[in-house]
Amino acid sequence: MDYPDCGSQVHRSHNDDFIEISSHLFLAVFATIFCCVPFGIVAVYYASKVDTCLKYGDKRRALNYSKKAWKWGFWTLLICGILWVVFYGFCFLTGFMQGMAQAMAQHGQL
Repeated sequence: MDYPDCGSQVHRSHNDDFIEISSHLFLAVFATIFCCVPFGIVAVYYASKVDTCLKYGDKRRALNYSKKAWKWGFWTLLICGILWVVFYGFCFLTGFMQGMAQAMAQHGQL
């Protein structure tokens, strides 16, 4: 039996019924909203494919999409976190934040 976007054949064994497969949709959406939209959209795409494949019974392909969704979401969050640490570290070391706070205090905004 053929299924759209889920592979050509579904081969099920008696042990396949007990596999829990997470779509990692929350991770993908979180990465999209708070980190990097292009990479987050890739994670959301793969996460949405998981449910489609599970609906058609293709757990092998669903597990593959689940791993890809986690990989894209995790790496997006990790790289974004590293870039934020580097950015704020640079600002702290150069005194940029202190200068901004002093300028705002002088103009009565703080």
